[in-house]
Amino acid sequence: MTEPDIVRRPISSRQHPWAQKTAHWLAMRGIRPNWISMVSILFALCGGGSLWLSIFVQGDTQSLLYVLAAVCIQLRLLCNLFDGMVAIEGGQQTPTGEVFNDLPDRIADMVLLIATGYAITTISFGTTLGWLAVVLALLTAYVRILGGLVVSNNISPDPWQSNIAWLCSQSRWYLQHLQRPLASRNSHLLVHC
Repeated sequence: MTEPDIVRRPISSRQHPWAQKTAHWLAMRGIRPNWISMVSILFALCGGGSLWLSIFVQGDTQSLLYVLAAVCIQLRLLCNLFDGMVAIEGGQQTPTGEVFNDLPDRIADMVLLIATGYAITTISFGTTLGWLAVVLALLTAYVRILGGLVVSNNISPDPWQSNIAWLCSQSRWYLQHLQRPLASRNSHLLVHC
């Protein structure tokens, strides 16, 4: 699959010179994209562990754990950015690359969202919110992947599949446009927990 054949979500961070230079630097040092994907799980575990530990402490220690979690979340997101950039722009695509591009992201999402739910102790249903966020994150990823398969014509068309294609494209649009307002409206939850 050549670069023009690859359908990628538009992420503005990929266009920044610092991101391109960092991806180039990683590729030149032989850092494999699959390794970067696996490191994202380590950052998620560190961030999730920090959130979980924050339940048991108060004051400055709790604040420090929140800061550590926030840093780990950002490092995990950077791994998510760079694994694809090193693979595509660095020409290091592998047959297992698609699995390593998505599966570690889903694992990292689950770890962080569940830990966030447990860290929300100011309301009785914080844990439920964390698990609900996991279900919604997995559903979003599933719809995105399924929609990409259908839209990219990797599935042969028939009347049933045309309906699926329409549903997936509508769901994809809905999720992309709904996530931003919901994320900005509910971003205070982690700050208040």
